[in-house]
Amino acid sequence: MIKSMSLLFETIQIRRKKPLNLDLHNKRFNRSRSDLFGIRKPQDLKDVIRLPDYLTDAVYKCRVLYAEEVQEVTFGEYHPQNITSLRIADGTGIDYAYKWADRTLIDQLRGSENAEDIIIVQDGCLTDSSYANLILFDGKRWVTPSTPLLKGTMREYLLMNKMISEERLTVKDLDRMHAVKLVNAMRDFGSAPEIPINRVKR
Repeated sequence: MIKSMSLLFETIQIRRKKPLNLDLHNKRFNRSRSDLFGIRKPQDLKDVIRLPDYLTDAVYKCRVLYAEEVQEVTFGEYHPQNITSLRIADGTGIDYAYKWADRTLIDQLRGSENAEDIIIVQDGCLTDSSYANLILFDGKRWVTPSTPLLKGTMREYLLMNKMISEERLTVKDLDRMHAVKLVNAMRDFGSAPEIPINRVKR
């Protein structure tokens, strides 16, 4: 069911004046428009993203706001959050299979936990942080929960390139993990800092 008066968005990293992973963003963008609005004709985001002249070789965040059609494209310099600790939070009832611009429930949950960021748990399973997918190091390999709230483009890229694997992970599985990273379109595998697992509060 489509949320009344709600828009969706894509966040695309612009690095050295080039949009990254645009094919994966296109895939999600067009799948959402098809699923939610019945639009079968795909649109290529490269046709609506016009890079401003003021962009340098720095990293920028491009935000594409859309429904049936693209409503707005904005750019801003990227300044990563320094997340050093996480807290487990019960996200029962949160449905974020599509990248809605309305993130009220997620933001309220993060605020209620009084934490730098949270690991949202549903039915005992790990899902995501408030703004990123999780990847966890078990001492030999990096794994990501098979139950994310949203299948992010960076998560998809890492899976496609076999840099991570996917498995069902519960809160109890944290006991065998060494570290966690938060990855999204703006934070790739290399740039996302490792958070020691003892910095995850339960």
